[in-house]
Amino acid sequence: MDGKNIDLIVENLTGLVKLMHMFKDSGHAGGIKPYPLDPHNWTLLFLQNQNLTMTQLGNLLYRSKPNMTTIIDKLITEGLVSRLPDEKDRRIIRIMITDKGKNMIKAKKLEMGKALRANMTTLDDEDLAIIGVKLGEINLIMQKAGDKQND
Repeated sequence: MDGKNIDLIVENLTGLVKLMHMFKDSGHAGGIKPYPLDPHNWTLLFLQNQNLTMTQLGNLLYRSKPNMTTIIDKLITEGLVSRLPDEKDRRIIRIMITDKGKNMIKAKKLEMGKALRANMTTLDDEDLAIIGVKLGEINLIMQKAGDKQND
């Protein structure tokens, strides 16, 4: 692994975070409001495409099982997730996002899109297309890295 590449990635990620904060403070009155670094929101994001066990969620969020229980209980109270028994092993409880949870994520993404549109008016369509493609490529690469860690 090339240390220079890692340094470049760190530098670019830092720049991206700065850019997001710059947008947050300018343009559209609401700015870009990123998901708070709150385990409740991250839990919903991880559950978008699959049901996970408490242990899996805890590992993804670097949280203990008792801490995850508190987080999941709050999300259940808010109607954003539900518990369901595993189809193969009834000792295992899976956490599933509810329609209300999916709608909340969808609303947050719409809000973020609205703010991005307002804040990126200075960029032309070509620049916006490049950003969209490159972010897609980054997501695919990072997904591969995550898949390799889970093997």
